[in-house]
Amino acid sequence: MEDLKNKIEALLFSSGRFMSLDEIKRLCRLRDEENLKKTFQDLKIDYDNRNSSLVLINEGDKWKIQTKQDYLPVVKKIITETELSKSLMETLAVIAWKYPIKQCDLIKVRTNKAYEHLKVLEEVGYISRQKHGRTKLIKLTDKFFGYFDLPPEKLKERFSNFDQMANSISSKEDEIKQMKSEQKTLMEQIKKDHEKDEQEQIARLDKEEDEIEMISKAQDGPPLSQETPKEVSESSSAPALDASDNGEIIENNSNEREISSGTEETLSSTEPKTE
Repeated sequence: MEDLKNKIEALLFSSGRFMSLDEIKRLCRLRDEENLKKTFQDLKIDYDNRNSSLVLINEGDKWKIQTKQDYLPVVKKIITETELSKSLMETLAVIAWKYPIKQCDLIKVRTNKAYEHLKVLEEVGYISRQKHGRTKLIKLTDKFFGYFDLPPEKLKERFSNFDQMANSISSKEDEIKQMKSEQKTLMEQIKKDHEKDEQEQIARLDKEEDEIEMISKAQDGPPLSQETPKEVSESSSAPALDASDNGEIIENNSNEREISSGTEETLSSTEPKTE
C-alpha cells in the first residue's frame, strides 16, 4: 500500500496536472481499480492531516497535487522569474485571450519573435499546434489549465477584464497594417526608380553606339588617288600614237639633221680665205 501511495504521489507531483484513474492505473500497471481508489482516499487523508504547502484535490475521477492558495503568490513569482520570461508570459496571455488562435494571427500581434516563444511553450507542454490550412492552430493543453488552476470554461471569464490588452492587440494590428502599407508603397517607388534608371542607361548606350557607328563609317570611306585631278585630266586628253606616227617622227628628225649639215657646208665655202 505504501509503495503504491508513493508511486501515485510521484506521478501527480511530476506531472503538475490532473491525472485520471485510468492513466495512473496504466502507468502503475494495476488491474484492481477499487484498490487504487482506496489508496487515493488514504493519500488524501495524509495530505489533509499534514501541515504542508501542498494539497491533493479531486475532480470526478481525476486527481492533482497543487500548491495551497496561501502560497500561490510566492510560487507564481518563482515561476515567472525562472520558467517563463515576461515576453513568454505575454505571448501565452495573448494565446489565452484569443484562444483558440491561428499561428499567423498571433505572429501579426507578437511579430516574428513569437515563433521562438511558441517553440518553448510547446516544449514545456502549455500549448499544442496542429495543421490548419496554410498555418497552424494553437491550442492550450491540459497542463496549462491544470498548472494555472484555470478550467477551460472559465478562461474567457478570467480574461474578461483584459480591456487594456485587447486595445493593445488591436492597436498593434493596426500598426502592422500601416507598416505593411508603407513598405508596399516604398517598394513600388523603388521599383519605378530602378526601371527609370535602366531606361536612361539603355538610351545612353544606344546613343554611344550610334556615335561609334558614324565615326566608323567616316573612317572606312573610298581611298584618295595618287594623281592630282590636273594630271589625270592631261593624261586622259593626250592622243595616243600608233606605229606610223612614230615612223614619220623619226624620218622628220633625220631630214632636219641633213638640212642642218648642208647649211653648215655652204657657209664654210663662202667664207673668205686669209693669206
